[in-house]
Amino acid sequence: MISPQSVAAGKVDGDDVVEPSAPSLPSGWDPAAVNTSDVVSGSSGNAVYGGDVAITGAGNEDDFVVSPFNLPEQDLGGPTVVSLPVLIKELNMALSVLTTIEKKSQDSNWKPLFSDLQPADFKAIVKATKMEFDQTDLALLVALAIENFTCAYVVAILRLSLPGWWLRIQFVQKLIPLCSDLNTNSSLILDEMSDWEKVSTERDFANALQA
Repeated sequence: MISPQSVAAGKVDGDDVVEPSAPSLPSGWDPAAVNTSDVVSGSSGNAVYGGDVAITGAGNEDDFVVSPFNLPEQDLGGPTVVSLPVLIKELNMALSVLTTIEKKSQDSNWKPLFSDLQPADFKAIVKATKMEFDQTDLALLVALAIENFTCAYVVAILRLSLPGWWLRIQFVQKLIPLCSDLNTNSSLILDEMSDWEKVSTERDFANALQA
């Protein structure tokens, strides 16, 4: 019977056993920095170096093979986090804030966040939009996704430090038709407006109140 000890010693019942050896290292490799391990299966006497590169056959240049990494199948990014800070961060990096808001407001995972936004949240989203000409359109998209949009949301926007008066008028014109309490609380919005803004939006208020 052949024992593991006799094989390890290089002898089996008096016969010499040729001990396997790794092929010579390529020129320039440091033997002290290379780990080798014998490969049991196969007849070519392959040896693996460093766990990544294997030499097969006669050790020619074409015989070097790089083993691929075994990556996990699951998404390393983890589940999508739905929150206002995540949305604000995405808007800050987005090439198109309008496209980002449009997609997320239709996403079943994000819809509850939009429907429950508070006036301060609404204000934060508009403020995160760097392009001022996108702000009114973005505000309208978000307002349409809010379950109960009221005059308080318009007041929150008017309290932003806006770069131009024309934006304030456009916000009012686009948002007041969506206010569910305009008949009773329009004065809250009017109190935030200048006389010129009131004159500029007088027809808009009349149309919205009659709708």
